[in-house]
Amino acid sequence: MFEKFSESQIYKNVKRIYKSCFKWSRDKVDLIKYCLATYYNPKIRSFLWKLGFISGLIYLSYQNWSTIINYDKIADQQGLLNVIQTPANLFVFKFGIVYALATGTYFLLKLPFQKIESLKVSSSGVEYKTVAENAKVADEALTALREAEYARMNILNTLSTPHVMNTIKSLVNRNEINMAGGISLIAGIMQAYLLSSLNVKLHTSVIGVVNDVPEQDEYDRLKVNIQLLINEIVNEETPWLIHEGRHSVIVVRFKWEAENTDYCILCLEADSKEWLFSKADYLLLDTAWNIIKRSLLLYRRKNSAIIVSKRQANGQGGDSK
Repeated sequence: MFEKFSESQIYKNVKRIYKSCFKWSRDKVDLIKYCLATYYNPKIRSFLWKLGFISGLIYLSYQNWSTIINYDKIADQQGLLNVIQTPANLFVFKFGIVYALATGTYFLLKLPFQKIESLKVSSSGVEYKTVAENAKVADEALTALREAEYARMNILNTLSTPHVMNTIKSLVNRNEINMAGGISLIAGIMQAYLLSSLNVKLHTSVIGVVNDVPEQDEYDRLKVNIQLLINEIVNEETPWLIHEGRHSVIVVRFKWEAENTDYCILCLEADSKEWLFSKADYLLLDTAWNIIKRSLLLYRRKNSAIIVSKRQANGQGGDSK
């Protein structure tokens, strides 16, 4: 019984050791993959190179500080060579030579197997662009474009759902049609969907324009560059405008009828690194407004008043959402 117990115990220990080794091997592979993925991230790699360069510069300055402050003792070229031949400086020279030779050898061995599109030799080194890199960039651009179009399609599909239709129905109150509430509904759906699917943060504002004067309270909260776009829409009768810079901004005018003097302006602001507005977004908003407008027409009453600002909604009992 003692021998069986020992054999069983040994078997369990061997099995435990094997599992530990297997787990360590698998974790090591995952760790190596993670380290490589981290290093090949352009931002992280650039940071590591800068950190290494600055650290090396500080170290060499410390090692050569006596030479720097006593530079007047260097009388000729031979004196300079004598003072700079420190272990730290010699290591840098040797490392630079080895690194340059290794880089050149790697480039020469790799060059015959690359599909080179362009090759340029300059004082800063050898620059070349491969066909594969262009294909990768084109594939990434196509993927981003496909995701953007998919997001726009889902925003329009959401506007046709029963829940949204019931919300639109509630925008008609007695003889009032809350047009500002419909525009806000479009902005809210667009904001919520882009944030959840593409992680695009939007800042939205709906400005009512009554007798060619923007609603002051909402207007004053906006940034100056957005106010300039609104003024241009009000004064020049431009239906939509886009501003690209640190942030991408689109402003669009919405009217109930062409002859109406009162209307709404929707302002959307997004981080330009994540989303750049284009004519496709204007067409999206125009289509979305037509869906909302057709739904509102189903429930409107004759001679209904049109609400385009929050002040009108609060004064007449409507809800701008």
